[in-house]
Formats: sequence, structure tokens, C-alpha cells
Amino acid sequence: MDKKSVKGNKKGLTVKDKAKALRKEVNAIDRNEVVEILSRAGDKEMQEEYLHIFDELKISIRIFERNLKLNPHSRNVYALMALYTQMREVIADIRSLTDYSEHANQVINDVIQPLFSAITQSNLDVFYHLRQIIIETSDDKKTQYALKKAEALMREQSRYLQERYLITQNEVVKSISSR
Repeated sequence: MDKKSVKGNKKGLTVKDKAKALRKEVNAIDRNEVVEILSRAGDKEMQEEYLHIFDELKISIRIFERNLKLNPHSRNVYALMALYTQMREVIADIRSLTDYSEHANQVINDVIQPLFSAITQSNLDVFYHLRQIIIETSDDKKTQYALKKAEALMREQSRYLQERYLITQNEVVKSISSR
């Protein structure tokens, strides 16, 4: 059986050689690495689901490998190769999750954060220019009261912008990671 070439395989590898190559590729990543990669990704539920799939495929692969050792001439090699291929796809999906997370962080750092900083700075500049004009042109108690109210409004506006920034940051991560 191991003398048969894999159908459509231009290199002429046997089924057994192809299975060994897939096994080596799949075993190149262990559970700890998967957990570490997933910890950098966003959605906790998605992390748990991928970890569950990874663990179940590992168990299935071990069972098929054991069965193949007991009976090397069985057709289990094809099922094992299918499991290796599925595991390889899961690993690729897991790795792409962190690519999306890194992309989301780059968008936040390069686009969102500078935008919110510019808006905040602009608001502060306008406030202090208006404050200076008001101070220079009037001096009564009502003006001082109005300035205190304006300062309170600016603090409230700053808190609102900070809140919106955090919400936008989370939405960007969620949007990019869900693709």
C-alpha cells in the first residue's frame, strides 16, 4: 500500500510519505503555542471553540495513528490524512486570528488614536481661546460663573470622547477579528 502514489501528486510521494509530511507539519505546533496564539486574539468564545476543535482533532489523530500502527495495511491512512489536513486548516485559522488582531491594533494606533487625539486637542484649543477672549473682555462674577460652567462642560466632553474612543477601539477589534 505504501508503494502507491498519492493521486495527483506531482512529486510521486507515497501515501505513507504524504502522511508523514502532514504529521510533521501538524505536530510542529503544540497546545501551549495554540493557547498563546489564541490569547492574543480578541473573542474569548472563539478562542475556546478553536481550542476545543484543536484538542478534539489531536485526540482523533492519536486514535487513527494508533490504529494504523496496529494494522499498517488498513485504509485508516486516508482518514488520518484527512484529519491532518483538517488540523492544518485549524492551525492556519488560529494563526490568522492573531493576524487580524494585530491588524486591528495597527488601525487603532495609526488611525483611530490620532483622530481622537486631534479632536481632543482641537476642542481644548477652542476652549482656551474662547476663555482667553472672555477673560480679556469682561470681569464680573457672572463671567467667572460662566467660565466655571464652560470648564465643567469641557471635562464632560473629554470624558465622553475618552468613552467613545474605547468603544470605537473595541468595535474595530471586533469587526476586524470577526472576518
